[in-house]
Amino acid sequence: MTSLVKRDGLRVMFYDKTDRDSLMDYVKKGVGLVDDSIDPDLDDLEEALGNLPEIAGLSHLWQAGASMYRAFGRFDYVIGVSSWDEALRWLANVGRTQSKYIKEAQYWGHGGPGSVWIGETRMTWKTLRSVEPGSDLEKFLARLRKDSLVWFRCCAVFQGSHGHRFAKACTRRFECDVAAHTHIIAGFQSGLHLISPGQEPHWDKQEGRDIKTNKIKWSGFFAPNTITMLHSNFPVKLRGK
Repeated sequence: MTSLVKRDGLRVMFYDKTDRDSLMDYVKKGVGLVDDSIDPDLDDLEEALGNLPEIAGLSHLWQAGASMYRAFGRFDYVIGVSSWDEALRWLANVGRTQSKYIKEAQYWGHGGPGSVWIGETRMTWKTLRSVEPGSDLEKFLARLRKDSLVWFRCCAVFQGSHGHRFAKACTRRFECDVAAHTHIIAGFQSGLHLISPGQEPHWDKQEGRDIKTNKIKWSGFFAPNTITMLHSNFPVKLRGK
């Protein structure tokens, strides 16, 4: 497949194609899968995620959006993946004959405070603590530059203390700008923040959580740093905020 757009560096997008039944069902599976890497306060994380509504059948929507942006030339390559292993293998190799450099990698899928899920696998700050030589993760990292962007377009990844820790781990490991959200995202996508290497998270840990109910908030027009699902580029006005 050839790129629709000739430019310095590839824009790529990948999405979760597993189309699971519900978010909490997914989290419960994950708790059983990652026992050695569970955060000490994962119970708090699960409780917080338990306040999210039942969400099902989003893979076909992500696929439709990806196909639309691909057709308009926003992304050079798009793919649906079922695990982080599959995603990293693709990121390490996609479009290498065109460019070794990835300008932007955007992921659409489910997330939670400090966690990004693909199928039954998740990425957390602990995932990024070390990189095996010759691994697909190492090969992907080698394709990023200081002006690259990795954008986790998922629910609440930057929310709370878990979100802050994950943000810092990402910028240290990726050595480029990383973006994600503090709210549940759908048509409106709120709490969008970008963090650069060497920076500390500049948003409040409480952002995206209702103080009274302890539930993670839905995105809304008047929520902070809100875009819509139709925004394909990171807003210039939010850089540095």
